[in-house]
Amino acid sequence: RDLNRMRRCGLIGRPGEFFLENRSLELKLALSHALAQSMKLIIFENRIEQVIAQTEKYPAQLKALGSVQLADADTAKLKGVLTLHRMNVNLHSDIIDTPDFFWEHSDLKPAYYETRKYLGIDKRVDILNDRMQIVDEMFTVLRAVQYGNHAIKLEWIVIGVIFVNILFALCLFWKQFYGMKMG
Repeated sequence: RDLNRMRRCGLIGRPGEFFLENRSLELKLALSHALAQSMKLIIFENRIEQVIAQTEKYPAQLKALGSVQLADADTAKLKGVLTLHRMNVNLHSDIIDTPDFFWEHSDLKPAYYETRKYLGIDKRVDILNDRMQIVDEMFTVLRAVQYGNHAIKLEWIVIGVIFVNILFALCLFWKQFYGMKMG
């Protein structure tokens, strides 16, 4: 079925290959847009794989220890890297957009879209966004744990300050009460 659609668009394909029935430069340019988007997507996929490889140990640490050996600033930096990649994929790159070339060459849109479909670009972008969402959720959990640990430390500091304040008050009371009896 995919081969029939590709043939209608001037493409003859076998798995991993394209043959052009029409050797026009415009058709080659239409295909090259989709191929370039696929290559750009490979770069983003590799970058996200690196982020995942860097961070995959943290859920296991959280499960085993109840905390993560990661400074707040490092968590924020990693979340910033992930956000930057998300923005690059979804806002700043042309992976999800149809190039302007096709405004003037609408007859080549079917070949472009079939090539995108053949390369699985839309599905790969969806999978990449899903993976980035999962990593983002992990960072949200890590930040919540870090904030919780920080809040516990602050509570203990407040309890310590209150305890010291009570000790001072007792000392003053002791001094005033027993200081009056002796004098």
